[in-house]
Amino acid sequence: MDAGLTATINPTDISPRRDGGGRGPTATISQTEELDLLVQNASPDPFWQKESPYFLVECKNWSKHVGARELRDLWGKMEGRYDRCRLALLVAPDGIADTVRTLQLQNAKQSKLVVLIGPGDLDWLVAGPDRSAILKELHQRAVSAASSEGDVEGST
Repeated sequence: MDAGLTATINPTDISPRRDGGGRGPTATISQTEELDLLVQNASPDPFWQKESPYFLVECKNWSKHVGARELRDLWGKMEGRYDRCRLALLVAPDGIADTVRTLQLQNAKQSKLVVLIGPGDLDWLVAGPDRSAILKELHQRAVSAASSEGDVEGST
């Protein structure tokens, strides 16, 4: 992984192919949860140094859009990390339901941020020459969504 982001997986086990070819890393499974990827943030980049020591990556290679339940589940996984994981990437090659974005906006005041990576974003990330810059832009888009949309009333 670039930008000093490290993970305890064998890089040869990861396929960057958008078509689903290749093999992904084995999920970490405990008695209470399954994690697709836990990334240790060892980046020398000041942008990433401001983030939490660990990131979660949740990959949903489904034939349907990812919904609000998956976002809630991911927030729950982030909470179980002694406040050392406040950033996650939710990767959904087949799309993300509008309910996910709405729920994200409703909870924008919490300290946990989930960066949504849909089909176009994934293509851009895989093909892009500077993945760190692309991830920064996706991160900024996620943060900016809350301020540009304003606070959405209600909570879940």
